[in-house]
This record gives sequence, C-alpha cells and structure tokens, in this order.
Amino acid sequence: DMLNKLLVQQSITSEARGWKETSANDAIVSPSLHISTLLDAHPNLAHVVDKHGRLALHYAAGSSGVYETIGRILEANPTAASVRDPITGLYPFMLAGSSSNAPAAFLLLLADPNLVLGGAQADAGENDKKRKRIPSIG
Repeated sequence: DMLNKLLVQQSITSEARGWKETSANDAIVSPSLHISTLLDAHPNLAHVVDKHGRLALHYAAGSSGVYETIGRILEANPTAASVRDPITGLYPFMLAGSSSNAPAAFLLLLADPNLVLGGAQADAGENDKKRKRIPSIG
C-alpha cells in the first residue's frame, strides 16, 4: 500500500511541475528515492496486491512521467506486465498508453509481446476462412 501511495504521489508531483518524459532530449523524471529505496530493501513489494487487487505496476503505468519507475518495478516483478488491472481490465501497456506515456507503453509491451500476438493470430485466422455464399432468392 505504501509503494502504491508513493507512486501516486510521484505522478501528481511530476504532473504539477510539468515534467513529462516524452523523449531522450526532454527532461527526465527519475524514480522517487523512496520508491527505489523500498524496492531495494523489499523487492517482493512489486508482487503484492492492494485491497483493490492492483499491483504497483498498475499505479505506475496509469501515471504519466514515471518511465524509470516502471522499469524499476518490472525488474522486481517481470511477470506483472502480463497482469490485467482489476479495476480497468487493461494490461499495463494499455494503461500507459491511455496516460499518453508512449515510451512506458512500449517498454511494457516489450516485457510481454504475446499480449498483442494473440490478437494478430485471431484476426489472421478469420481472414483465412472462406466466405459462405448467401443463396439468391428469386
């Protein structure tokens, strides 16, 4: 719970100051010292869900300007990238994308590319099926 509160606080502080990480040339918001310290001391915190069933990665992905923090959480819990947020039903890469954090969305998608592979295969399978002819009336 403490880690999630720190993530929300970091996001609010970053947005209030106008810091947003959009490219390598822009200002970079480094992860909170508190978050790094917590994860160094207790890496298992990245695996713990709160009372809503959310992981720290869900909070981080839904925030803007916390790219390095997301990377740090992924190091501690790489499988979190494949866990849907129980509140929104979105995967972390989708949460990051909905927060206009394209670099974080890409990082999260690289952590589990299979999240979009299934959709591509399903679409290809539908295109391979032959259309049924509708009998003409008349």
